[in-house]
Amino acid sequence: MGDLAVTYSRLGEFKKAQELENVVLEKRKQSLGDNHPETLIAMGNLAYTYKGLGEFKKAQELDIVVLEKRKQFLGDNHPETLRAMGNLAYTCRELGDFKKAQELEIVVLEKQKQFLGDNHPHTLTAMGNLASTYSNLGEFKKAQELYIVVLEKRKQFLGDNHPDTLRAMGNLANTYRDLGELKNAQELEIVTL
Repeated sequence: MGDLAVTYSRLGEFKKAQELENVVLEKRKQSLGDNHPETLIAMGNLAYTYKGLGEFKKAQELDIVVLEKRKQFLGDNHPETLRAMGNLAYTCRELGDFKKAQELEIVVLEKQKQFLGDNHPHTLTAMGNLASTYSNLGEFKKAQELYIVVLEKRKQFLGDNHPDTLRAMGNLANTYRDLGELKNAQELEIVTL
């Protein structure tokens, strides 16, 4: 049932997914308890679906619980804890709480660098997420610095034409535009066509 709910979610059929995920979450709580990893996975899946439905407050409530329990049982540095922290940061950003998102994303980025290294895809994703939050905060120079690093590393490890490289290029172009550096923005935008 949980797998079908995830499939519905990935297909964009969030209402169907939500119905199933509510049942899955309740059954897991009853049979495994509130703190079991499978219960937390079900909770995270439901939070993801709420995001797809645009119900970010409900998602945030679940994201907070998942993060607290991941920290409690796995510690601050576990990959699942960092994933939960990143999920909550995304939800905060969608709710317009950019300062909270920034706080969380800085922690995620620092820990990803520490445990995975500067070039790992998860580290680069965390860097891009923080850059996006800086843009939302109007801190375009900080965003630019991070987006440049992400783009250089994406090119280095994935090549110029990989979708992640092109996305990084587009993000940097948007930041150049925000900074009024229209020539730089134009050059990157031509490449991404």
